[in-house]
Amino acid sequence: MGAPRWTRGIAVLHSDPAAPVPWPLAHSLLLVALCMAGIALRMSCAGRPYWIDEAWVLNSVLSPSLGAMFNYREWLQTTPPGLLLLLRAVAMVVPQWLDHLRWLFILCGIATLLLFMRTAKTMLGRSFLCLACAVFALSPALVWNATEVKQYSVDALATTANLYCGLAYIAQPSRTLYTRWCVLNVLFVTVSFSVVLCLPAMVLAGLVMHDAPRWPARLRAVLPHTLLAACAVGFIYLVFVRPHAGLPSLAQFWAQGFHATSGESVLFYWRRNLSLLFYFLDIKIASPGGLLLLLALTGIGAVSVLRAADGVRRGAARLMVLAMPIVATVIANQLGVYPLGEYRMVAFLAPCLIVLMARGLEWGVGMALAPCRGAIGRHAGHAGHALGLASTLAMVVFLANTLSVQWWGPSRGGGERLWRGSVEILPLIDYLHAVDALRRPVFVHAFYQQLFRYYTRETPLQAPVSFAHSGYPCCIPDKPWHGYGADPAEVAQEVAALVELNGKTPFHVVLYARPSWPSRDAVAPYIAAFDAHGCKAAWRLDSMRVALLRIECAPGG
Repeated sequence: MGAPRWTRGIAVLHSDPAAPVPWPLAHSLLLVALCMAGIALRMSCAGRPYWIDEAWVLNSVLSPSLGAMFNYREWLQTTPPGLLLLLRAVAMVVPQWLDHLRWLFILCGIATLLLFMRTAKTMLGRSFLCLACAVFALSPALVWNATEVKQYSVDALATTANLYCGLAYIAQPSRTLYTRWCVLNVLFVTVSFSVVLCLPAMVLAGLVMHDAPRWPARLRAVLPHTLLAACAVGFIYLVFVRPHAGLPSLAQFWAQGFHATSGESVLFYWRRNLSLLFYFLDIKIASPGGLLLLLALTGIGAVSVLRAADGVRRGAARLMVLAMPIVATVIANQLGVYPLGEYRMVAFLAPCLIVLMARGLEWGVGMALAPCRGAIGRHAGHAGHALGLASTLAMVVFLANTLSVQWWGPSRGGGERLWRGSVEILPLIDYLHAVDALRRPVFVHAFYQQLFRYYTRETPLQAPVSFAHSGYPCCIPDKPWHGYGADPAEVAQEVAALVELNGKTPFHVVLYARPSWPSRDAVAPYIAAFDAHGCKAAWRLDSMRVALLRIECAPGG
Protein backbone atom coordinates (compact mmCIF):
# COMPACT_ATOMS: atom_id res chain seq x y z
CA MET A 1 0.00 0.00 0.00
CA GLY A 2 1.37 3.39 -0.95
CA ALA A 3 1.95 6.23 1.48
CA PRO A 4 -1.16 8.35 2.16
CA ARG A 5 -1.42 11.71 0.45
CA TRP A 6 -0.11 14.66 2.41
CA THR A 7 -3.40 16.49 2.78
CA ARG A 8 -5.33 13.45 3.95
CA GLY A 9 -2.87 11.54 6.10
CA ILE A 10 -0.31 13.89 7.50
CA ALA A 11 -1.83 17.37 7.61
CA VAL A 12 -4.70 16.53 9.92
CA LEU A 13 -5.58 20.19 10.22
CA HIS A 14 -5.98 20.98 6.55
CA SER A 15 -9.52 20.70 5.25
CA ASP A 16 -10.64 21.05 1.65
CA PRO A 17 -11.85 24.64 1.24
CA ALA A 18 -14.79 23.44 -0.81
CA ALA A 19 -16.08 21.19 1.98
CA PRO A 20 -18.91 22.76 4.01
CA VAL A 21 -17.22 22.74 7.42
CA PRO A 22 -19.25 24.48 10.14
CA TRP A 23 -17.40 27.25 11.92
CA PRO A 24 -17.29 27.12 15.72
CA LEU A 25 -18.45 30.25 17.47
CA ALA A 26 -15.00 30.89 18.99
CA HIS A 27 -13.32 31.13 15.59
CA SER A 28 -16.04 33.37 14.19
CA LEU A 29 -15.88 35.73 17.15
CA LEU A 30 -12.08 35.84 16.99
CA LEU A 31 -12.14 36.72 13.29
CA VAL A 32 -14.72 39.44 13.87
CA ALA A 33 -12.66 40.85 16.75
CA LEU A 34 -9.49 40.87 14.63
CA CYS A 35 -11.34 42.54 11.77
CA MET A 36 -12.78 45.24 14.03
CA ALA A 37 -9.39 45.82 15.66
CA GLY A 38 -7.73 46.19 12.26
CA ILE A 39 -10.39 48.63 11.08
CA ALA A 40 -10.15 50.63 14.31
CA LEU A 41 -6.35 50.89 14.02
CA ARG A 42 -6.58 52.16 10.47
CA MET A 43 -9.29 54.67 11.31
CA SER A 44 -7.31 55.94 14.29
CA CYS A 45 -4.75 57.36 11.82
CA ALA A 46 -7.31 59.63 10.16
CA GLY A 47 -6.27 62.72 12.11
CA ARG A 48 -2.54 62.22 11.65
CA PRO A 49 -0.89 65.18 9.91
CA TYR A 50 0.90 64.65 6.63
CA TRP A 51 4.62 63.96 6.62
CA ILE A 52 7.28 64.80 4.04
CA ASP A 53 6.55 62.12 1.43
CA GLU A 54 2.83 62.78 1.61
CA ALA A 55 3.35 66.53 1.41
CA TRP A 56 5.27 66.35 -1.84
CA VAL A 57 2.59 64.12 -3.36
CA LEU A 58 -0.07 66.68 -2.43
CA ASN A 59 2.06 69.61 -3.58
CA SER A 60 2.52 67.89 -6.93
CA VAL A 61 -1.25 67.29 -7.13
CA LEU A 62 -1.76 71.04 -6.59
CA SER A 63 0.56 71.91 -9.49
CA PRO A 64 -0.91 74.37 -12.01
CA SER A 65 -0.93 71.86 -14.89
CA LEU A 66 -0.97 68.12 -15.53
CA GLY A 67 2.51 68.31 -17.02
CA ALA A 68 3.87 69.97 -13.91
CA MET A 69 2.13 67.35 -11.77
CA PHE A 70 3.51 64.36 -13.65
CA ASN A 71 7.00 65.92 -13.82
CA TYR A 72 7.17 67.56 -10.43
CA ARG A 73 10.50 69.39 -10.37
CA GLU A 74 10.64 69.94 -6.60
CA TRP A 75 10.90 66.21 -5.97
CA LEU A 76 11.26 63.05 -7.98
CA GLN A 77 7.82 61.91 -9.12
CA THR A 78 7.38 58.22 -8.30
CA THR A 79 3.60 58.20 -7.71
CA PRO A 80 1.63 56.26 -10.37
CA PRO A 81 -0.23 58.52 -12.83
CA GLY A 82 -3.68 57.08 -12.22
CA LEU A 83 -3.39 57.76 -8.49
CA LEU A 84 -2.22 61.33 -9.17
CA LEU A 85 -5.20 61.94 -11.46
CA LEU A 86 -7.61 60.57 -8.85
CA LEU A 87 -6.19 62.80 -6.10
CA ARG A 88 -6.17 65.82 -8.41
CA ALA A 89 -9.81 65.23 -9.34
CA VAL A 90 -10.82 65.08 -5.68
CA ALA A 91 -8.77 68.19 -4.84
CA MET A 92 -10.36 70.16 -7.68
CA VAL A 93 -13.96 68.98 -7.29
CA VAL A 94 -14.03 68.96 -3.48
CA PRO A 95 -11.23 71.33 -2.34
CA GLN A 96 -12.22 71.08 1.31
CA TRP A 97 -11.31 67.39 1.15
CA LEU A 98 -7.64 68.14 0.59
CA ASP A 99 -6.79 67.88 4.28
CA HIS A 100 -8.86 64.70 4.56
CA LEU A 101 -7.50 62.72 1.61
CA ARG A 102 -6.07 60.20 4.04
CA TRP A 103 -9.59 58.78 4.32
CA LEU A 104 -9.38 57.51 0.72
CA PHE A 105 -6.36 55.41 1.63
CA ILE A 106 -7.84 54.30 4.95
CA LEU A 107 -10.91 52.99 3.13
CA CYS A 108 -8.58 51.30 0.64
CA GLY A 109 -6.71 49.69 3.54
CA ILE A 110 -9.95 48.47 5.13
CA ALA A 111 -11.10 47.00 1.81
CA THR A 112 -7.73 45.22 1.51
CA LEU A 113 -8.11 43.75 5.00
CA LEU A 114 -11.58 42.38 4.26
CA LEU A 115 -10.51 41.02 0.88
CA PHE A 116 -7.46 39.38 2.43
CA MET A 117 -9.64 37.59 4.98
CA ARG A 118 -11.84 36.26 2.21
CA THR A 119 -8.86 35.23 0.06
CA ALA A 120 -6.94 33.53 2.88
CA LYS A 121 -10.06 31.53 3.77
CA THR A 122 -9.66 29.52 0.57
CA MET A 123 -6.09 28.51 1.48
CA LEU A 124 -6.06 27.98 5.25
CA GLY A 125 -7.89 26.05 7.91
CA ARG A 126 -9.96 28.16 10.28
CA SER A 127 -7.43 28.28 13.14
CA PHE A 128 -4.52 29.36 10.99
CA LEU A 129 -6.78 31.70 9.05
CA CYS A 130 -7.16 33.54 12.37
CA LEU A 131 -3.36 33.67 12.66
CA ALA A 132 -2.93 35.11 9.15
CA CYS A 133 -5.68 37.67 9.74
CA ALA A 134 -4.13 38.68 13.07
CA VAL A 135 -0.85 39.51 11.33
CA PHE A 136 -2.52 41.42 8.52
CA ALA A 137 -4.90 43.32 10.80
CA LEU A 138 -2.50 44.30 13.60
CA SER A 139 0.91 44.69 11.97
CA PRO A 140 2.02 48.30 12.63
CA ALA A 141 3.89 48.44 9.32
CA LEU A 142 0.82 47.31 7.39
CA VAL A 143 -1.42 49.70 9.32
CA TRP A 144 0.92 52.57 8.53
CA ASN A 145 1.17 51.69 4.83
CA ALA A 146 -2.59 51.31 4.60
CA THR A 147 -3.17 54.89 5.77
CA GLU A 148 -0.37 56.79 4.07
CA VAL A 149 -1.15 59.21 1.22
CA LYS A 150 1.10 57.25 -1.09
CA GLN A 151 0.64 54.29 -3.42
CA TYR A 152 1.47 51.64 -0.82
CA SER A 153 -2.10 50.95 0.28
CA VAL A 154 -3.10 50.58 -3.37
CA ASP A 155 -0.15 48.22 -3.89
CA ALA A 156 -1.45 45.93 -1.16
CA LEU A 157 -4.99 46.08 -2.56
CA ALA A 158 -3.69 45.23 -6.05
CA THR A 159 -1.75 42.21 -4.76
CA THR A 160 -4.68 40.95 -2.69
CA ALA A 161 -7.10 41.42 -5.58
CA ASN A 162 -4.65 39.57 -7.84
CA LEU A 163 -4.59 36.67 -5.36
CA TYR A 164 -8.37 36.62 -5.08
CA CYS A 165 -8.96 36.63 -8.84
CA GLY A 166 -6.18 34.14 -9.49
CA LEU A 167 -7.41 31.63 -6.91
CA ALA A 168 -11.00 32.01 -8.15
CA TYR A 169 -9.87 31.33 -11.72
CA ILE A 170 -7.85 28.28 -10.68
CA ALA A 171 -10.81 26.87 -8.75
CA GLN A 172 -13.09 27.16 -11.82
CA PRO A 173 -11.08 27.96 -14.95
CA SER A 174 -12.97 29.89 -17.60
CA ARG A 175 -12.11 32.45 -20.27
CA THR A 176 -14.43 34.97 -18.62
CA LEU A 177 -12.70 34.78 -15.24
CA TYR A 178 -9.27 34.95 -16.85
CA THR A 179 -10.27 38.02 -18.86
CA ARG A 180 -11.60 39.73 -15.72
CA TRP A 181 -8.36 38.92 -13.92
CA CYS A 182 -6.32 40.41 -16.75
CA VAL A 183 -8.44 43.57 -17.07
CA LEU A 184 -8.29 44.14 -13.31
CA ASN A 185 -4.50 43.90 -13.32
CA VAL A 186 -4.22 46.24 -16.30
CA LEU A 187 -6.34 48.82 -14.47
CA PHE A 188 -4.21 48.43 -11.35
CA VAL A 189 -1.05 49.09 -13.37
CA THR A 190 -2.09 52.74 -13.65
CA VAL A 191 -2.28 53.17 -9.87
CA SER A 192 0.30 50.64 -8.67
CA PHE A 193 3.66 50.03 -10.32
CA SER A 194 4.36 46.95 -8.19
CA VAL A 195 1.44 45.00 -9.67
CA VAL A 196 3.68 44.49 -12.71
CA LEU A 197 5.51 41.88 -10.65
CA CYS A 198 2.23 39.93 -10.33
CA LEU A 199 1.65 39.71 -14.08
CA PRO A 200 4.06 36.78 -14.75
CA ALA A 201 2.02 34.69 -12.32
CA MET A 202 -1.14 35.52 -14.25
CA VAL A 203 0.38 34.43 -17.55
CA LEU A 204 1.88 31.21 -16.15
CA ALA A 205 -1.30 30.27 -14.28
CA GLY A 206 -3.27 30.77 -17.49
CA LEU A 207 -0.91 28.47 -19.37
CA VAL A 208 -1.08 25.77 -16.71
CA MET A 209 -4.84 25.83 -16.19
CA HIS A 210 -6.03 26.17 -19.81
CA ASP A 211 -7.94 23.11 -20.95
CA ALA A 212 -6.23 22.82 -24.34
CA PRO A 213 -4.24 19.57 -24.52
CA ARG A 214 -1.31 21.04 -26.48
CA TRP A 215 1.01 23.87 -25.44
CA PRO A 216 0.77 25.82 -28.74
CA ALA A 217 -2.99 26.10 -28.24
CA ARG A 218 -2.48 27.24 -24.65
CA LEU A 219 0.00 29.88 -25.77
CA ARG A 220 -2.43 31.20 -28.36
CA ALA A 221 -5.19 31.33 -25.74
CA VAL A 222 -3.27 33.56 -23.32
CA LEU A 223 -1.51 35.62 -26.01
CA PRO A 224 -4.19 38.38 -26.24
CA HIS A 225 -4.19 38.87 -22.48
CA THR A 226 -0.38 38.88 -22.37
CA LEU A 227 -0.17 41.46 -25.16
CA LEU A 228 -2.76 43.68 -23.45
CA ALA A 229 -0.85 43.60 -20.18
CA ALA A 230 2.48 44.15 -21.96
CA CYS A 231 1.16 47.17 -23.86
CA ALA A 232 -0.18 48.73 -20.66
CA VAL A 233 3.10 48.14 -18.83
CA GLY A 234 5.14 49.44 -21.79
CA PHE A 235 3.11 52.64 -22.04
CA ILE A 236 3.34 53.36 -18.33
CA TYR A 237 7.07 52.67 -18.34
CA LEU A 238 7.96 54.80 -21.36
CA VAL A 239 5.78 57.77 -20.45
CA PHE A 240 5.90 57.89 -16.64
CA VAL A 241 8.59 55.61 -15.19
CA ARG A 242 11.59 55.91 -17.48
CA PRO A 243 11.92 59.74 -17.23
CA HIS A 244 12.34 59.41 -13.44
CA ALA A 245 13.72 55.95 -12.69
CA GLY A 246 16.89 56.59 -14.66
CA LEU A 247 17.90 59.73 -12.76
CA PRO A 248 21.22 59.39 -10.87
CA SER A 249 19.70 60.69 -7.61
CA LEU A 250 17.17 57.85 -7.44
CA ALA A 251 19.73 55.28 -8.53
CA GLN A 252 22.03 56.41 -5.73
CA PHE A 253 19.20 56.29 -3.20
CA TRP A 254 18.22 52.76 -4.25
CA ALA A 255 21.78 51.45 -4.54
CA GLN A 256 21.55 49.88 -1.07
CA GLY A 257 18.78 47.64 -2.36
CA PHE A 258 20.71 46.48 -5.41
CA HIS A 259 24.25 45.95 -4.16
CA ALA A 260 26.15 45.26 -0.97
CA THR A 261 27.49 48.48 0.52
CA SER A 262 31.16 49.13 1.16
CA GLY A 263 32.55 46.65 3.70
CA GLU A 264 29.32 44.60 3.70
CA SER A 265 29.51 40.91 2.92
CA VAL A 266 27.18 39.38 0.36
CA LEU A 267 25.71 37.15 3.08
CA PHE A 268 24.83 40.13 5.25
CA TYR A 269 23.44 41.94 2.20
CA TRP A 270 20.97 39.13 1.58
CA ARG A 271 20.19 38.86 5.27
CA ARG A 272 19.46 42.59 5.39
CA ASN A 273 17.29 42.68 2.29
CA LEU A 274 15.41 39.42 2.79
CA SER A 275 14.59 40.43 6.35
CA LEU A 276 12.84 43.51 4.94
CA LEU A 277 10.39 41.20 3.19
CA PHE A 278 9.14 40.32 6.68
CA TYR A 279 9.03 43.87 7.97
CA PHE A 280 5.32 43.43 8.71
CA LEU A 281 6.45 41.32 11.69
CA ASP A 282 8.46 44.28 12.98
CA ILE A 283 11.72 42.78 11.79
CA LYS A 284 14.37 45.11 10.44
CA ILE A 285 17.63 43.15 10.57
CA ALA A 286 16.57 39.68 11.60
CA SER A 287 18.86 37.31 13.42
CA PRO A 288 20.09 34.52 11.14
CA GLY A 289 18.04 31.95 13.03
CA GLY A 290 14.86 34.02 12.95
CA LEU A 291 15.22 34.78 9.26
CA LEU A 292 15.89 31.12 8.44
CA LEU A 293 12.77 30.13 10.39
CA LEU A 294 10.61 32.59 8.44
CA LEU A 295 12.09 31.49 5.13
CA ALA A 296 11.63 27.84 6.12
CA LEU A 297 7.96 28.39 6.98
CA THR A 298 7.47 30.16 3.65
CA GLY A 299 9.15 27.32 1.76
CA ILE A 300 7.19 24.64 3.62
CA GLY A 301 4.00 26.53 2.86
CA ALA A 302 4.94 26.60 -0.83
CA VAL A 303 5.48 22.82 -0.84
CA SER A 304 2.12 22.27 0.86
CA VAL A 305 0.37 24.39 -1.78
CA LEU A 306 2.05 22.39 -4.54
CA ARG A 307 0.85 19.11 -3.02
CA ALA A 308 -2.80 20.11 -2.98
CA ALA A 309 -5.54 17.50 -2.71
CA ASP A 310 -7.20 18.53 -5.99
CA GLY A 311 -4.27 17.75 -8.24
CA VAL A 312 -0.74 18.80 -9.06
CA ARG A 313 -1.83 21.15 -11.84
CA ARG A 314 -4.05 23.24 -9.61
CA GLY A 315 -1.45 23.14 -6.87
CA ALA A 316 1.23 24.39 -9.25
CA ALA A 317 -1.02 27.19 -10.48
CA ARG A 318 -1.82 28.30 -6.92
CA LEU A 319 1.86 28.25 -6.05
CA MET A 320 2.59 30.49 -9.03
CA VAL A 321 -0.02 33.00 -7.93
CA LEU A 322 1.32 33.04 -4.36
CA ALA A 323 5.07 32.73 -4.88
CA MET A 324 5.76 34.19 -8.32
CA PRO A 325 5.44 37.85 -7.20
CA ILE A 326 8.11 37.17 -4.56
CA VAL A 327 10.40 35.45 -7.04
CA ALA A 328 9.84 38.17 -9.64
CA THR A 329 10.74 40.86 -7.09
CA VAL A 330 14.01 39.14 -6.16
CA ILE A 331 14.87 38.74 -9.85
CA ALA A 332 14.01 42.39 -10.51
CA ASN A 333 16.31 43.38 -7.66
CA GLN A 334 19.18 41.43 -9.20
CA LEU A 335 18.50 43.10 -12.54
CA GLY A 336 18.71 46.49 -10.85
CA VAL A 337 15.15 47.62 -11.59
CA TYR A 338 13.35 47.15 -8.25
CA PRO A 339 14.98 47.51 -4.81
CA LEU A 340 14.62 45.04 -1.99
CA GLY A 341 16.39 47.48 0.32
CA GLU A 342 13.36 49.78 0.78
CA TYR A 343 10.77 48.03 2.98
CA ARG A 344 7.82 50.08 1.76
CA MET A 345 8.61 49.06 -1.81
CA VAL A 346 8.21 45.36 -0.96
CA ALA A 347 5.30 45.68 1.47
CA PHE A 348 2.92 44.66 -1.32
CA LEU A 349 4.28 41.10 -0.95
CA ALA A 350 2.91 40.79 2.60
CA PRO A 351 -0.38 39.06 1.57
CA CYS A 352 1.54 36.34 -0.28
CA LEU A 353 4.10 35.83 2.48
CA ILE A 354 1.53 35.75 5.28
CA VAL A 355 -0.55 33.08 3.54
CA LEU A 356 2.52 30.95 2.77
CA MET A 357 3.92 31.23 6.30
CA ALA A 358 0.58 30.43 7.93
CA ARG A 359 0.19 27.47 5.61
CA GLY A 360 3.71 26.32 6.46
CA LEU A 361 3.02 26.52 10.18
CA GLU A 362 -0.24 24.65 9.66
CA TRP A 363 1.66 21.88 7.90
CA GLY A 364 4.28 21.80 10.67
CA VAL A 365 1.64 21.38 13.36
CA GLY A 366 0.01 18.66 11.30
CA MET A 367 3.33 16.82 10.97
CA ALA A 368 3.93 17.08 14.71
CA LEU A 369 0.51 15.62 15.50
CA ALA A 370 0.56 12.92 12.81
CA PRO A 371 2.37 10.29 14.98
CA CYS A 372 -0.20 10.81 17.72
CA ARG A 373 -3.18 10.43 15.46
CA GLY A 374 -3.68 6.77 16.21
CA ALA A 375 -3.57 7.34 19.97
CA ILE A 376 -5.79 10.40 20.25
CA GLY A 377 -7.97 9.72 17.21
CA ARG A 378 -10.43 12.46 16.41
CA HIS A 379 -8.96 14.64 19.16
CA ALA A 380 -5.94 15.28 16.92
CA GLY A 381 -7.96 17.81 14.98
CA HIS A 382 -9.05 19.57 18.18
CA ALA A 383 -5.46 19.66 19.39
CA GLY A 384 -4.35 21.17 16.09
CA HIS A 385 -7.04 23.85 16.28
CA ALA A 386 -6.03 24.60 19.86
CA LEU A 387 -2.41 25.07 18.77
CA GLY A 388 -3.56 27.29 15.93
CA LEU A 389 -5.57 29.46 18.29
CA ALA A 390 -2.68 29.58 20.74
CA SER A 391 -0.33 30.77 18.01
CA THR A 392 -2.91 33.39 17.01
CA LEU A 393 -3.15 34.72 20.56
CA ALA A 394 0.64 34.75 20.86
CA MET A 395 0.86 36.77 17.64
CA VAL A 396 -1.80 39.17 18.92
CA VAL A 397 0.20 39.74 22.11
CA PHE A 398 3.42 40.24 20.14
CA LEU A 399 1.88 42.76 17.73
CA ALA A 400 0.00 44.52 20.53
CA ASN A 401 3.32 45.01 22.29
CA THR A 402 4.74 46.40 19.06
CA LEU A 403 1.76 48.73 18.73
CA SER A 404 2.57 50.21 22.13
CA VAL A 405 5.24 52.21 20.29
CA GLN A 406 3.50 55.41 19.24
CA TRP A 407 3.47 55.27 15.48
CA TRP A 408 1.41 58.44 15.37
CA GLY A 409 1.34 61.39 17.72
CA PRO A 410 3.90 63.91 18.98
CA SER A 411 5.93 61.58 21.17
CA ARG A 412 9.55 62.32 21.98
CA GLY A 413 10.22 59.00 23.64
CA GLY A 414 8.63 56.49 21.27
CA GLY A 415 8.49 55.51 17.63
CA GLU A 416 12.12 56.15 16.77
CA ARG A 417 11.64 54.37 13.48
CA LEU A 418 9.46 57.08 11.94
CA TRP A 419 10.09 60.72 11.18
CA ARG A 420 7.70 62.93 13.08
CA GLY A 421 8.35 66.16 11.28
CA SER A 422 4.73 66.18 10.14
CA VAL A 423 3.52 66.43 13.72
CA GLU A 424 6.23 68.62 15.15
CA ILE A 425 6.32 71.19 12.37
CA LEU A 426 2.75 72.33 13.09
CA PRO A 427 3.48 74.10 16.43
CA LEU A 428 6.57 75.56 14.76
CA ILE A 429 4.44 77.09 12.00
CA ASP A 430 1.96 78.35 14.60
CA TYR A 431 4.82 80.07 16.42
CA LEU A 432 6.05 81.71 13.21
CA HIS A 433 2.55 82.99 12.49
CA ALA A 434 2.35 84.39 16.03
CA VAL A 435 5.53 86.44 15.53
CA ASP A 436 4.95 87.16 11.84
CA ALA A 437 4.25 90.82 12.55
CA LEU A 438 7.97 91.25 13.29
CA ARG A 439 8.72 90.29 9.65
CA ARG A 440 11.75 88.26 10.63
CA PRO A 441 13.09 86.27 7.64
CA VAL A 442 12.70 82.49 7.82
CA PHE A 443 15.21 79.99 6.43
CA VAL A 444 13.87 76.41 6.08
CA HIS A 445 16.02 73.32 5.76
CA ALA A 446 15.44 71.37 2.54
CA PHE A 447 14.16 68.36 4.46
CA TYR A 448 11.05 70.30 5.49
CA GLN A 449 10.52 72.31 2.33
CA GLN A 450 7.57 70.26 1.10
CA LEU A 451 5.83 70.19 4.48
CA PHE A 452 6.40 73.90 5.01
CA ARG A 453 5.01 74.75 1.58
CA TYR A 454 1.94 72.59 2.10
CA TYR A 455 1.01 73.82 5.58
CA THR A 456 1.50 77.48 4.66
CA ARG A 457 -0.30 77.30 1.31
CA GLU A 458 -3.51 78.93 2.59
CA THR A 459 -1.98 81.26 5.20
CA PRO A 460 1.49 82.13 3.93
CA LEU A 461 3.88 84.06 6.12
CA GLN A 462 4.29 87.76 5.40
CA ALA A 463 7.94 87.49 6.38
CA PRO A 464 10.34 86.48 3.58
CA VAL A 465 10.92 82.72 3.40
CA SER A 466 13.90 80.99 1.74
CA PHE A 467 14.78 77.32 1.45
CA ALA A 468 18.07 75.48 1.76
CA HIS A 469 19.64 73.71 -1.20
CA SER A 470 21.76 71.29 0.83
CA GLY A 471 20.74 68.14 2.65
CA TYR A 472 17.95 67.01 0.35
CA PRO A 473 16.47 63.71 1.53
CA CYS A 474 15.83 62.26 -1.95
CA CYS A 475 15.42 62.92 -4.77
CA ILE A 476 15.44 66.18 -6.70
CA PRO A 477 15.75 66.13 -10.49
CA ASP A 478 19.10 67.51 -11.67
CA LYS A 479 20.36 67.72 -8.06
CA PRO A 480 23.01 65.41 -6.60
CA TRP A 481 22.02 63.55 -3.46
CA HIS A 482 24.48 63.71 -0.57
CA GLY A 483 22.41 61.67 1.86
CA TYR A 484 20.16 62.94 4.58
CA GLY A 485 22.82 65.20 6.03
CA ALA A 486 24.25 68.36 4.51
CA ASP A 487 27.61 68.92 2.90
CA PRO A 488 29.64 71.24 5.22
CA ALA A 489 30.92 73.30 2.28
CA GLU A 490 27.37 73.89 1.01
CA VAL A 491 26.22 74.74 4.53
CA ALA A 492 29.03 77.30 4.86
CA GLN A 493 28.02 78.93 1.58
CA GLU A 494 24.35 79.08 2.55
CA VAL A 495 25.11 80.52 5.99
CA ALA A 496 27.42 83.14 4.48
CA ALA A 497 24.64 84.20 2.10
CA LEU A 498 22.12 84.30 4.96
CA VAL A 499 24.36 86.44 7.16
CA GLU A 500 25.09 88.81 4.31
CA LEU A 501 21.40 89.16 3.49
CA ASN A 502 19.81 89.11 6.95
CA GLY A 503 22.69 89.68 9.37
CA LYS A 504 21.58 93.12 10.45
CA THR A 505 18.34 91.85 11.98
CA PRO A 506 17.39 88.63 13.80
CA PHE A 507 16.01 85.83 11.63
CA HIS A 508 14.66 82.31 12.14
CA VAL A 509 16.12 79.05 10.93
CA VAL A 510 14.13 75.78 10.68
CA LEU A 511 16.44 72.76 10.74
CA TYR A 512 16.19 68.99 10.64
CA ALA A 513 17.39 67.61 13.96
CA ARG A 514 17.62 63.93 14.77
CA PRO A 515 20.03 63.29 17.63
CA SER A 516 19.81 59.52 17.25
CA TRP A 517 21.42 59.83 13.80
CA PRO A 518 24.45 62.09 14.32
CA SER A 519 25.66 61.56 10.77
CA ARG A 520 22.35 62.94 9.51
CA ASP A 521 22.02 65.75 12.04
CA ALA A 522 21.64 69.03 10.16
CA VAL A 523 21.89 71.30 13.21
CA ALA A 524 25.57 70.89 14.11
CA PRO A 525 27.12 72.12 10.83
CA TYR A 526 24.77 75.12 10.75
CA ILE A 527 25.57 76.06 14.36
CA ALA A 528 29.29 75.82 13.60
CA ALA A 529 28.89 77.98 10.50
CA PHE A 530 26.91 80.64 12.37
CA ASP A 531 29.51 80.65 15.15
CA ALA A 532 32.22 81.26 12.55
CA HIS A 533 30.37 84.44 11.52
CA GLY A 534 29.96 85.63 15.10
CA CYS A 535 26.24 84.87 15.21
CA LYS A 536 24.42 83.58 18.26
CA ALA A 537 21.74 80.90 18.06
CA ALA A 538 18.87 80.93 20.55
CA TRP A 539 16.62 77.87 20.60
CA ARG A 540 12.93 78.66 20.23
CA LEU A 541 11.54 75.15 19.61
CA ASP A 542 13.46 71.91 20.04
CA SER A 543 11.63 68.65 19.38
CA MET A 544 12.62 65.19 18.29
CA ARG A 545 13.32 66.09 14.67
CA VAL A 546 12.58 69.79 14.19
CA ALA A 547 14.60 72.68 15.56
CA LEU A 548 13.64 76.36 15.33
CA LEU A 549 16.49 78.75 16.02
CA ARG A 550 16.54 82.52 16.36
CA ILE A 551 19.79 83.79 14.87
CA GLU A 552 21.22 87.15 15.84
CA CYS A 553 24.50 88.32 14.34
CA ALA A 554 26.80 91.06 15.54
CA PRO A 555 26.52 94.30 13.55
CA GLY A 556 28.60 93.87 10.46
CA GLY A 557 29.12 90.14 11.25
